[in-house]
This record gives sequence, C-alpha cells and structure tokens, in this order.
Amino acid sequence: METAENLPDKAKILIVDDTLENLQLLAEMLNRRGYAVTGAPDGPTALMIAENEPPDLILLDILMPETDGYAVCRQLKSSPQTASVPVIFLSALEDTENKIKGFQAGGVDFITKPFQAEEVSIRIETHLKLRGFQKKLEEQNRRLETEINARSRAEEKLKKYSGELEKLVAERTTELQKEHRLKEELLQQLQRTQRMEALGTLAGGIAHDFNNILFPILGYAEMMRDDLPEDSGQQEYLKQILQGIDRAVQLVRQILTFCRRSDHKIEPLQIHLIVKEVLKLMRASLPSTIEIRQHVKDCGMVLADPSHIHQMLMNLISNAFHAMEETGGCLTVALEDIHLLPEEICGEEMLPGDYIRLRVADTGSGMDSLTEEHIYDPYFTTKEQGRGTGLGLSVVHGIVKSCKGHIRVDTAPGKGTEFTIYLPQAYAWKPGEKQQKNSAPLPGGNECILIADDEIQILHMLRQMLERLGYQVSAHRNSADALAVFRAIPQQFDLLITDYTMPHMDGLHLAKQIKSIRPDIPILLCTGYSERVNRETAEASGIKGFMLKPISKKDLAETVRRLLDLHPDSGAGSRKK
Repeated sequence: METAENLPDKAKILIVDDTLENLQLLAEMLNRRGYAVTGAPDGPTALMIAENEPPDLILLDILMPETDGYAVCRQLKSSPQTASVPVIFLSALEDTENKIKGFQAGGVDFITKPFQAEEVSIRIETHLKLRGFQKKLEEQNRRLETEINARSRAEEKLKKYSGELEKLVAERTTELQKEHRLKEELLQQLQRTQRMEALGTLAGGIAHDFNNILFPILGYAEMMRDDLPEDSGQQEYLKQILQGIDRAVQLVRQILTFCRRSDHKIEPLQIHLIVKEVLKLMRASLPSTIEIRQHVKDCGMVLADPSHIHQMLMNLISNAFHAMEETGGCLTVALEDIHLLPEEICGEEMLPGDYIRLRVADTGSGMDSLTEEHIYDPYFTTKEQGRGTGLGLSVVHGIVKSCKGHIRVDTAPGKGTEFTIYLPQAYAWKPGEKQQKNSAPLPGGNECILIADDEIQILHMLRQMLERLGYQVSAHRNSADALAVFRAIPQQFDLLITDYTMPHMDGLHLAKQIKSIRPDIPILLCTGYSERVNRETAEASGIKGFMLKPISKKDLAETVRRLLDLHPDSGAGSRKK
C-alpha cells in the first residue's frame, strides 16, 4: 500500500470531532502514516484553523454541539480560502438521506462509524491524490491562462507593429517611387541637355564655317555692286544676292540662339521675317497630309528676343501638328498689323493702340473646357508619355507676357484650335518702305594694315576691299608669318586685322604677341563663331575691335576708320596723313 511518504508532499490533515477519543485515535493512526495532523473539538475552532492555514484535507464529524458538520462544511465551501479543500464526513449516521445531505453540503466522501483504519487511510490517500491532481491541473490552467494572455498581448503588439510596418513600407515604397520618377526625370533632363549641348556644338561649328563662306560672297557682291553702273540690269541680281546673304546670316544666328543657352537680348524685331523662316524650316518636317496656309504680311516691329519668338512659333506649330497628326488637316498661320480701339481690347492688361496680331490655327480635334483651363499649366499635357513635356504652351504664355502681349485661345471639341497673340508694336514702320541708299562715300585712308586669316578667299577679298578704300595691305594666311613680318618692321603697320580660329596660333595669342612689341597698335579681331571669344573677352585682352563674320563693306570701313582714329599718332600711317 502506498503510504503518505510516497505522496509528493507531507499532507496536512484537519480532524474535527467533539469526542476526544475519536480525535486521538484518528490523529495517532494518521501520524503513523506520516501526515501532519491538527485537531479541532468543534466547528468554530475548525473554521478558525482552516482560515488561518488551510489544510490539504478535512475529516469532519456531523453531530457536534453548537454547529453541526453540515453547517461547517457549507461555511468552508463558501470561503475562497477553503473552498477547494476536500471534506470527508465521519459519522455514526449511516442512512442514505444523511449521506446525500453531506454530499449536498460539499463533502467529497462519507465514512460511517465505526470505521476500519485501512479504509480511512485508503480514502484519504485517494482524495489527497485527487487533490494533488486538481492542484496540478489548476496550476497548469493558471500557467496556460497566463501564456494565453501573454500570447494575446503579443499578438496585439504584433498586429499593431504589423500595421505600423505596413504603413512604413507603403510610405517608403511611395518615397522610392517618387525618387525613381525624379531620377528618371533628371536622367531625361540630362539627356535632353546633352542633346542640346551636342546640337549647340554642331550648330556652332556649322555657323563658323558657314559665316566664313558667306563673308567673301558678301564682300565680292558688294564690290561688284560698286563697280556696276546704277542703271545696270545686273544691280537687281546683286540686290537679290545680298538679300539672300542677309537671310542666311539671320537664319544662322536664329539657329545659334535657339540651340545654345545664352543671355537673351531684347531688341526691335521685324517678326514677319522670323515667321517666314520658321515656316520654311517646319515645312520640311511636316507630313504632306497637313496643308500649310500662310497669310504673313510685312509688319511693324516688336520688342522681343529673337530666340523667344522663334521658340514661341515652333511650340505653337508643333502643337497644331500633333493635333492633326493622325487625321491630317490644315495649318493656318497669319500675321498682320492691327489697331485696337478701347472696345476691342480682349484683356484687362491690354491698352488700346497698335499691335501685331499672330494667329496659328489647326483643324484638329479641339479641346474641351476642362483641358482649356489647364493648357498654360507647367507639365500639363494630353499627349501620351514620351510625346511631350507639358511645357510648350507654358513657355509660349511666358514669352507673350514678357513682351507685354496677350494670348487668347478659341477651341471646341471637333472644331479645331486657334491661338491668337497680340504683341504691342515698338514703333511705327511702313510696310514695303525701302531704305534709301547711302550715297555718302565710305571712310578710307592710306594707313598700312596687317591681315592674318587662314581662309584664302577671305584674305584676298579683304585685301581688295581695303585697297579700294585706299589702305596699304600686307596679307598672310599663317599667324606665325604675320608675326614675323611685324617683328621685322613693327613701326610700318597701323592696324592688325586677325581671325580668331587659325592653326598653330589663334588670334588672341597673335594679338598678345603683337602688343608685347607695340602696345599702342589697334587690333580688330574677327570670327565666324566661337564660344571662347566674344566682345567682352576681346576687350579684356586689350583688343578694342571685335566683329562677327560676315562683315559688310560699310561696317568694315567704319570700324577700321574708328580704330585708326583712336590712335592717330601711332605707326607709319601717322606720317602719311
């Protein structure tokens, strides 16, 4: 038989009985089996002992004075301290009714007196084991409940952190997407800048060569015009040649200004010349499905930057083309002088007066009112990705406002779009007015001029042109040869005319060498085009004369005379006057 020593702990047993002999007998029997026994002679004493130190099991007599066993058991079960302590009734009452009453009061067993010691011992051990199992189960339940609560709190925290993590991930994803878009935009901007830089470099090279080609053509044409009689039929041909040269010069300058970033110059412009040139340029790039109708009249002048007007027209025509790209249509460009009366002005900032009106119209799909509201917003575009930046009309609007003009759009879905621009005239100018030929002779002289230019045609043309003006000329294709001649007889020369771009030694270097020998000699620096030299850099090097090719005979004569007159006492020329 398993004794109390075999139990996990030394169990504490409370015996309640008003008969001293029964109390002693049970105590002696249970002590021998290793239990810790406490005795109580009545119910109140038992309740006090159990409250102060709850036992592991109670043996309770039923018939006792003052408070019977049933009442004691009910009180024990009603107290949180002792509710779980198992109670075994020991009584001489053996009828079933009393046993049921004992179980109803909360007892776990009922032993009838007189009892067998072994029976009592086995029942006590059984209920103590059950009590032990119950305690373990309760402890496991408590641990499980604690673990469940801990897991619940952890799940709540995890859910909270998961939500915060998802939010952070979403925010970071949005930031990365923005960074990616910004990177793509910067990359595209860099690529566009590099393309423009490459285009500008190409345009600069073309301008330099083209201006060098135009220079002798212009010079020889002017000398031929001077040689022919005024009534010669050849004069009209030469006039057309000179007009063509002037158009070519203006076209090169427009392309340079459009392709390269430079300081914008506001000046009086005959806008109709730019409109005609842009239309010629665009005609080659527009498909044959688009008909171009132009009504461009010779107009007065406006104050504007030539590159701005060029850019404005290119953007308006490009927009019209995209509106008709799929279906074809008609592009109309009209330009005319107009006088607006007070009742005819179409903007709050406009004043009555003389304007130049530009109209660019297409027969495309037109725009709805919502699109029309945003057409001047930067980066707003209705074109598919990669077909437009959304800056075209924003730039146009800015250019018009910078010219103190006004822009208006008339459009409707299915009816095409027409942009009308009003630019205030700078001053009055009569269309078709011809400049009177200046009959005054060009200024000349008898001074000695040293020329250095690696273009043989320009060298010969300059020699002839200057000799016609009375000057003595020493012309050289090599800057080193020109320097050697000057070193040999430095006081012989009154002026140096040098090209900038020459092999072995450029014009600035040659001018520096010349001035180291004769600091007082005037110098005229010429170039077809160069990013490295301009009027400011020339003056910083002590050079008072700077001209861009091609140079007319009149401009050359006046500039040469001005430079020579700045130093009337220098060189051999001062002795010849």
